[in-house]
Amino acid sequence: METEGHLKDIKQDKVKTKTQENEHNNRFRALYIVLSLFLLVGVSIAYAALAVNLGIPVNGIKEIERPDWNIEFQNLKVVTGSVNAVRPATILDSKTDIVYSVRLNNPGEFYGFIVDVVNTGSMDAKLYDIISTKLNSTQLRYLNYSVRYIDNSEIKINDTLDSKESKTIKVIVKFKDSSELDPEDLPSNGAVLDLEYKLIYIEA
Repeated sequence: METEGHLKDIKQDKVKTKTQENEHNNRFRALYIVLSLFLLVGVSIAYAALAVNLGIPVNGIKEIERPDWNIEFQNLKVVTGSVNAVRPATILDSKTDIVYSVRLNNPGEFYGFIVDVVNTGSMDAKLYDIISTKLNSTQLRYLNYSVRYIDNSEIKINDTLDSKESKTIKVIVKFKDSSELDPEDLPSNGAVLDLEYKLIYIEA
C-alpha cells in the first residue's frame, strides 16, 4: 500500500512534468507569431539523351525511324492532412514539371503529394541522374524534405522505367514536430527556401 508521502511525491513529479511541458509549449507559441517557412518547390523530369535509330527498309531507301520517347507525370493527388498551399501542386502543360508554393507556420505542419511517373513511349528508360536541393545543417534542424517511391524505398541512379510502366513517387515537405525541436533550432525571422528535384532519364 502506498504511503501518503509517496503519493505526494508522485503528485509533485506530475506537476513538475506538466509545468515543464507548458513552458516548452509556451516557448513555441511565442515563435509561431514570427516564424514562417515559405517554400518554392519544383519537381521535374528531363532527358539527358534522345535516341534516334537509323534503319534500312527492304526497298533499300534509308529512312529515319523516330522512336516514341516520352516520360511524364500523371495522376497527382495531394496527401490527406496537408496544409492549404499558397499554390497547390500542379502538373504543368509540359507534363514534365510540377510546381507548388507552400507556407508552413507551425511545427508538425506538412504538405505532400503523390504522382505517377509514366513511360508512355516505346523505349525502355533508366534514371541517369538526380538533381536535388540539399538542405544545409541549419535547415535540417527544422525541416524534412523527401522524394521517395510510394513504398518509401529510395529513388536511385539506374532505376529502370520500362515502356508503358509507371512508378508512383511521394513528395513530402514537413516542419518538424515540436517534440523534435528546440527554439534555438528555428530561424527567428522565418525563412524562404527554394527547393528543386529533377529526375533525368536516358534510353535503357
